[in-house]
Amino acid sequence: MALELSILGGYPADEQIRVFSFELTRPADVNGYSAGDVISNSVATPALISIELGNDAIDAGIIAFLRLQTDSTNLASKTVNAHFFNDEIAATADNAAYEMRYANHEKRVGYMAVTFDAAQPGAGTNSVAGINNFDKVFFKPVSGFLHIQFQTVSAFVPFSGQKLFGQIGIIIRKATR
Repeated sequence: MALELSILGGYPADEQIRVFSFELTRPADVNGYSAGDVISNSVATPALISIELGNDAIDAGIIAFLRLQTDSTNLASKTVNAHFFNDEIAATADNAAYEMRYANHEKRVGYMAVTFDAAQPGAGTNSVAGINNFDKVFFKPVSGFLHIQFQTVSAFVPFSGQKLFGQIGIIIRKATR
């Protein structure tokens, strides 16, 4: 789902900022993550998060921010890397070590690290969130999609079926004809 903020002051007519939302639900197990493991939707048939950028011909994009929120507090003060790819790659299974593969060197466009906030002290707190709006990642999409694979930097024990919600802000430059 994309929320188009249309053309904000200072953006040329061929640029837009769009905010996309996604959600990842991890497997129904509580196998602990080691630092460097992949957070994915499956052990057997993992999939990347794929963001459809729209039907317009896109010349380039800039990832302006990434916000993550989870449905538990076990990621409080932990860091997760989001690795970005401009084309499809083979996804790595949940709980497996993330591998930087040279075969993907032309598809990998960068990453952003998101550190989750400390859990709030209220009795009803059941979620933590974090945002990276400082780093910028430039990319040229190959097929109209941006793909994401998550990697934990900090070891933690997940909950069964834990959810990871995300919003990603992308400045999109439309191709000129």
